[in-house]
Amino acid sequence: MKTKLLLSALLLTVSCQAHAVEKDKVQHLVGSLLMFEMVYLVTGDKEKAAYTALAVGVAKELYDSRKGSTGFDARDLAADAAGVGIGLAVNFDF
Repeated sequence: MKTKLLLSALLLTVSCQAHAVEKDKVQHLVGSLLMFEMVYLVTGDKEKAAYTALAVGVAKELYDSRKGSTGFDARDLAADAAGVGIGLAVNFDF
């Protein structure tokens, strides 16, 4: 499990950087993937892991939307969702 996680994060980071994706989006994707994996390892529940990782991403964007900050960015949420999707795919039971 840990090997799959680390390999996935490494491949995603290299792939995203090769395609000139904004660094912030890569951080959101990898952060959500790692959050998903940590919660899944503790609880064994993919649904809880997905909702927790997405909730953290939404909370971060709401925090960013306050006055004088970087602002709410739906693309960040899309990157968070992609990280969760990858976490679900990596842990899919065949």
